[in-house]
Amino acid sequence: MTVVLLDVRRPTLAPLAAARHLTQPVQVTDDVPQAIRESLDVVGSAATLVAVDPRHPAVIQRLNDGEDIITVDGFPGAKVLESADLMDKLRRRGPWEQQQTHESLQRYLLEETYELLDAVRAGDRDELRKELGDMLLQVLFHARIAEDDLTDPFTLDDVAAALTAKLLHRNPLEFGPDDAPMDADEQNRRWQERKAAEKPRQSVMQGIPLAQPSLALAEKVLQRAVDAGIPPDLFPQTLRHVTLRPQGNTELELRAAVLDFIETIEITEQKIGRTTTDPEKWRAAWDDTSS
Repeated sequence: MTVVLLDVRRPTLAPLAAARHLTQPVQVTDDVPQAIRESLDVVGSAATLVAVDPRHPAVIQRLNDGEDIITVDGFPGAKVLESADLMDKLRRRGPWEQQQTHESLQRYLLEETYELLDAVRAGDRDELRKELGDMLLQVLFHARIAEDDLTDPFTLDDVAAALTAKLLHRNPLEFGPDDAPMDADEQNRRWQERKAAEKPRQSVMQGIPLAQPSLALAEKVLQRAVDAGIPPDLFPQTLRHVTLRPQGNTELELRAAVLDFIETIEITEQKIGRTTTDPEKWRAAWDDTSS
């Protein structure tokens, strides 16, 4: 007497150990998909029970009677699929989840990001695991909301496919011959080359997220400026030295200085006519409106 438990997400795949049981007459529970039933010799009562839900009363009864159970072994990512299934149910049935939009979830995404950073800084592995789960929830939630878009829907699979394509293109699984392994600097150089080819920029400042905190924004802008060949002495003093004052307004003041610097760079780029990495060309065309 045996119970064969199918995977709810992959019911057509049966464990090899179940093969001899499935070639004989079987009893099935009501949660077994019709397509699976049609491939089996289903009878009203049999030594083998085929089911999907481990909590089904018929499964529980047989296990209480001491019958053997054959299940599909777990695989990496199985719990992610389980989480995605749960998110789908919540989106379809939960009143609060149904009301949410990409915009309404922004504050939660920001909050979870800072909580994850706190966990990393604290070195607390348990909290890190939990906070990574909260970040995964944000990905699953946003992807599920995207499915409902009437004009440009996409799914979690589309998100994963885009990530896979990016990783393979920017970082192909070629790390050099065994006798000349690629080092981290070379790997990063190739990554940046491929990234630049994917997203040709009209400006060296293009693509920088402006909503990030002003200090992080300033660091990103200055790094882009250095990479573009802009001489550091052209950087405004307000970006090279940040002063914190009690009851000051450093966040907004620094953000305003960064945005002014971006505008200066874009004006200078128009004068140059194209993006250049020649420091003297930048200097000759510089219009320091941020001073």
